[in-house]
Amino acid sequence: MAGLLLQSGRLPEAEELYRTGLRQAPQDADLQLGLAEAYAGLRKTSAAFVVVEELLAAQPEHARAHLLHARLLADTDQLPAAVEAYQTALAHNPTLEDADLAARLRGRAPAQGSAQGYPAAPTTSSMSKPCLVAWSGPASTSQMWAAWKV
Repeated sequence: MAGLLLQSGRLPEAEELYRTGLRQAPQDADLQLGLAEAYAGLRKTSAAFVVVEELLAAQPEHARAHLLHARLLADTDQLPAAVEAYQTALAHNPTLEDADLAARLRGRAPAQGSAQGYPAAPTTSSMSKPCLVAWSGPASTSQMWAAWKV
């Protein structure tokens, strides 16, 4: 259900369902990736980084997590790291090729909403740029899940 909400752009609802699922199964890679995608779509970049990086630490061969990591890195202008993450994603699963991301990494196209590979957040003039505030929450998603169980 959360995946359908994510695909339909109902990101806040998807985020809540992923968080609920992770309370029951905190190590579920699909739920973690879904939550990271929801965060990315909501422009909660720091939270998305925390979730996807912990997922990659636990499952370094998770190709879709590497792809999302590449998108996040590209969104934050960390292009050399984004290229490396994208190449790693393709090495694990060549079917994940993303022409828009590849073009961005070659410097041909700017990031725009869903072209980044995850649903675009609702936009208003005050929300037109991603918020790059440093994450001040728990150091790991395990600590986040524990905090949310309260």
